[in-house]
Amino acid sequence: MLPQFVAIVRPLRPRMSKLAAYAILASVWLAGGALACPSLIYSTTMTFRYADRGHRTICYLVWPDGPAGHSYSDHIYNIIFLVVTYVLPMCSMAVTYTWVGCVLWGSKVIGEHTVMQNDVIRSKQRVS
Repeated sequence: MLPQFVAIVRPLRPRMSKLAAYAILASVWLAGGALACPSLIYSTTMTFRYADRGHRTICYLVWPDGPAGHSYSDHIYNIIFLVVTYVLPMCSMAVTYTWVGCVLWGSKVIGEHTVMQNDVIRSKQRVS
């Protein structure tokens, strides 16, 4: 959505610099790594052996203050994970799509309306 957002909302603004793009990429990778660290640190496996079916290995998290589901750390981690991976992206998409919609549907043509100008307005509204 970002290239379309910039093209529609700020069409005459210069493009993003390489330094800014690299900074955004680095922050996304660092945030992803930070979200994955607790799973890397606190994960363990357990193997169950069954007499008739062989064995089954499961991976689960063992938090310092208790098992998953009963741990305060697990609760906080799941809330942070939800906010960072779901709530923030959904809110940013809602804001940007609303902004683009307001720009496209709120644009006014200066002067008299010709058939060609009305066609341009309709085509702009179909972009979103």
